[in-house]
Amino acid sequence: MKGQEHKENFPNVSAIVTFIKNKRRAEALTTRDIMKYMRQIEPDWVINYVADKKSGLLTLQCMCECLANR
Repeated sequence: MKGQEHKENFPNVSAIVTFIKNKRRAEALTTRDIMKYMRQIEPDWVINYVADKKSGLLTLQCMCECLANR
């Protein structure tokens, strides 16, 4: 539906947003950087999230892009 955003269900969204802001101040930020950080702080969640989705990595990438657009 138009106007609805992807709901993040990552357990520590505030840590990701802080990481994004800090990283952007220092250097260019990529989706891969965000995904790597997510894997560092919540490895079990990332593994389960990717395994539970039909296109797990693509879905995770889209989530990271939504977070980066905040």
